[in-house]
Amino acid sequence: MTAMILLDNYNLNDYVITKYPIDYIHKGKVANIPANIELNVSNLLELLLVYSANDAAYISAMAVTGNIDDFIFIMNNKAKAFGMNDTNFKNPDGMDEIDHYTTLEDLLIMTLKSLQNKEIQSIVSKTKFVSNISGNETIYKSTNLLLLEDFAGIKTGWTDKAGLTFIGLNQSNNREIITIVNKSKVDENKYSHFSDTKLLYKTSIETYKNYNIINQGDNLYNIRNSKSSEVIKSELQWIEFTNITKTKRLILSELIDNYITFTFNDYEQSFQIINTNYKVKWNFNPLKIFRIIAFLEGTSYIALLFIGMPLKYLLNNDIIVKILGMPHGILFIAYIIFFCIIKKLSESYADSPPEEIIPFLIHQLLFAIFKHENMKWNKKTTFMIIIASMIPFGTFYVDKKYLR
Repeated sequence: MTAMILLDNYNLNDYVITKYPIDYIHKGKVANIPANIELNVSNLLELLLVYSANDAAYISAMAVTGNIDDFIFIMNNKAKAFGMNDTNFKNPDGMDEIDHYTTLEDLLIMTLKSLQNKEIQSIVSKTKFVSNISGNETIYKSTNLLLLEDFAGIKTGWTDKAGLTFIGLNQSNNREIITIVNKSKVDENKYSHFSDTKLLYKTSIETYKNYNIINQGDNLYNIRNSKSSEVIKSELQWIEFTNITKTKRLILSELIDNYITFTFNDYEQSFQIINTNYKVKWNFNPLKIFRIIAFLEGTSYIALLFIGMPLKYLLNNDIIVKILGMPHGILFIAYIIFFCIIKKLSESYADSPPEEIIPFLIHQLLFAIFKHENMKWNKKTTFMIIIASMIPFGTFYVDKKYLR
């Protein structure tokens, strides 16, 4: 953040007069930059970002505002403008201090913003630089040891509370991977944050890849009738860069106008439904079958009740009962079974299509049938439909009231 604010106010070829706050005490890693010397801004940024000199941070702050409090105010305002809502700055060099904090997410936001500045991106990629702040030209080496291992930045850090920290950038393997390590153990060689970074990088390379969800020419949906079917193939290739270790779930999510939309984990893709001359010759409509069964069951019940039973008990003729008895029993069982099927389908399709990939036309047919308001059967309606099979003319009432 300090470097970005400095570049908001100066160009790389500008010069500043080095100044410190009156009460400044050198803490942490410093370059012992003398006060009241003329220093090139580019060289100041190298000391700040490459060599990680804390005194360079204070000189940068004084060069911008002339005092630390005003600079901290600018830092916090810029953080809020970036959307770093869980960050509060209390100093320009990042040393431990009460109420000085940030999060990994906010560090990522700041990193992405800083990488938009090509000058910063160029400086943090340097393995070393030369400065004459001591009166003689001296080579200063970067604290980022991973620059020798295909990394292009960005910044190291180390405090008692934060431990060893490192924000890394690797642009090899046709990828641009940012890693953030915090609270890495301070080992003897002070290398653990680099080891952790390489582990994160390896995990990213192995976990995130381009994944072919649907290839051009893959079967997309079928149009079927009772005798044959036509397979519609995808004209597009759908590839997403995603976590390949996650459970892969492809879902047909919606139909809008002439497009069907599939979702795959957190991604979605729409495909246009092509025009076809293929004719649907057969429709399976369980609701119509149920109405037919209800009509036959009701008719056989009336015939038994008002014709078969009087003939049997008044005229001692049971021919109608023998003819209609078993068929009526079968129709009654079929009535109950189809009611259960219709009830289940109405619950699945009344509000929205199911989250499953099923044959396209069957899906649309069932959704069209069961989305109707009358198909949302509550407990009272369920009781009425079942009991209707035991009451004369009851199934005719059910047909008129609930099935049309």
